[in-house]
Amino acid sequence: MQRIDRITDATATAEQADARRFVRKTWGQTINITDTMAHNPQVLTGFIDFYTALDQSGLSAEDREVICMDMAVRNGCHYCVPAHLTEAKTRGLDMELILPIARGQLLTGDSRPARLQRLTRRLVETGGKLSDAEV
Repeated sequence: MQRIDRITDATATAEQADARRFVRKTWGQTINITDTMAHNPQVLTGFIDFYTALDQSGLSAEDREVICMDMAVRNGCHYCVPAHLTEAKTRGLDMELILPIARGQLLTGDSRPARLQRLTRRLVETGGKLSDAEV
């Protein structure tokens, strides 16, 4: 059930249409969440700016999608999981890595993705209250 109607080309005000064009220019397309955020163009622009700034964060696209996917699964976000699967595919990430996370599986070993996933889970479990040793 969709609770908030998405903004479309047919329903957009001039400001909403500008915000949706910004999304298309940045990502090549709009998605359901951005079309919903377009109700408030400033929120949508801020979201895209924030998401784009993460590209400069020092975390790779793979790092970010491991974190985002595990968070989506842990939070039970049935919208976020498919959105992040699409994002991972669009970014050309190794789907053999991402799909098990999307299924709720814990990565094994000591690889960076496995360590990031374990850290993400601990952050969720503890509400961000990690010991110095964990950090």
